[in-house]
Amino acid sequence: MNSLVWLGAFSAVWLVERNAFRERVPLYLSGRSAIKALAEILPTPCRFLDIGCGLGGVISELSEIHPQGRFDGIESAPIPWLLSRIRLRKKENCQVYWGDFWSFSLQNYDVVYCFLSPAPMSRLWEKACFEMPSGSLFISNRFCPANVRVPDLTLEISDFLSRPLQIWQM
Repeated sequence: MNSLVWLGAFSAVWLVERNAFRERVPLYLSGRSAIKALAEILPTPCRFLDIGCGLGGVISELSEIHPQGRFDGIESAPIPWLLSRIRLRKKENCQVYWGDFWSFSLQNYDVVYCFLSPAPMSRLWEKACFEMPSGSLFISNRFCPANVRVPDLTLEISDFLSRPLQIWQM
């Protein structure tokens, strides 16, 4: 097989799954049940951040359910970021940022949501504790940070990958 085919295949995988290589975080997509559960518990209005927003599905749907809120996402994999930017280009209450969530401030958000992997969760928990305002919510889909207090609320979700939602009030 031509080496350009292999290079092209590797490049395509890297453009979609860059985070799997750098942060050990593959592309996970939140299911409808998770989005519905999030919509039911969000304060109104709120500033919401989806860390590793992938294709922007969570913030797209939540922005329609809660049009008075502000819904942001941050993504560092090129193709998912580009697709989410295109998908959300006409939604005035949504913004998707390109970049590394480690250098992105969490201090202006009422709710921070993530569906990552076990690898970054403990470090992300420390960042959230340091940056998030008192009373805000930190929500993790499926993966719990190691050695932290028990979540204030756990919501079981019936989606294939999305379960449970673990919620901490900061």
